Amino acid sequence: MNLILSMLIGVGLSAACGFRVFIPLLVMSISALTGNLELASDFQWIGSDSALYVFTIATILEMIAYYIPQVESFLSSISTTVTAIAGTIVMSSFVVDVSPLLQWSLAIIAGGGTSTVVQASRNKIKNVIGLRDVASNNFSLLSLEILTAVLLSSLLIISPVLTLFLIAIIILILFKKFIFNVSIKFIRF
Repeated sequence: MNLILSMLIGVGLSAACGFRVFIPLLVMSISALTGNLELASDFQWIGSDSALYVFTIATILEMIAYYIPQVESFLSSISTTVTAIAGTIVMSSFVVDVSPLLQWSLAIIAGGGTSTVVQASRNKIKNVIGLRDVASNNFSLLSLEILTAVLLSSLLIISPVLTLFLIAIIILILFKKFIFNVSIKFIRF
């Protein structure tokens, strides 16, 4: 896999970490075990049976935990840090054949930054549409976030170029619908 495509997949999976931390790691583990994903040599452990078991359990626990209001509130309070770490790990596992300085610089900036921006944008959208206080009780919204993380992660492994194109379209639609409308409302006051 060439470096640019690997980095784009890494950024995309880091973005998926912004929705749910462990789903992209689980998809990566399954893909690496089945031979559909090439990881950097230092991150071959992601494709091990042990990692698969850990990521499966962590994913199940994370999905269940978000449906419990008190736990969801706690997870939301630590999610920025955890999301940044997961995004950094995901991105660094795709940056191959470069110096360690470049690998970790790209991982922290592109991976950690992307996952954090997605997570913060998710929270911003909840605030804009008035769901921040009731998000923990909103089954459909939480389910949509899980579905988004699963689809984004899976599609990036299956067809990365098409998926990245779809992501760009979705970002433009969301930006126009939520961010642009909010700024117009503030200008009117």
